[in-house]
Amino acid sequence: MYPELAKCIESVKSDGGYSVIAHPAYQFNKDVKKIREGEIKYKENLIKAKQIGLWGIEMHSYDSISEASILNEIFHEFANECELNVTFGSDFHSKNLKTWREMDCLNGEFYGFK
Repeated sequence: MYPELAKCIESVKSDGGYSVIAHPAYQFNKDVKKIREGEIKYKENLIKAKQIGLWGIEMHSYDSISEASILNEIFHEFANECELNVTFGSDFHSKNLKTWREMDCLNGEFYGFK
């Protein structure tokens, strides 16, 4: 059983952190058609989450630059429409160079820490 979203966000805030949705495309199995079909409900949920303290959405490297570019463009659009910030992450957790992920798609202007 997972804790309630509000409790999670409050816990993060109480530690001085920022609540961010990580890897948002995985909720849709990285399927652009599914993302677009669920877009209205997803944005409604983002706005509700923002009202209880959600700070942003993570732009992620996913499995390739081309895939990441497409998925991040969609979620960057959602973040802007819902007035949420964005973060960028490579999720590079390994010393194994074979798992290195390119960051080329994760650059440019974005709203975040000032």
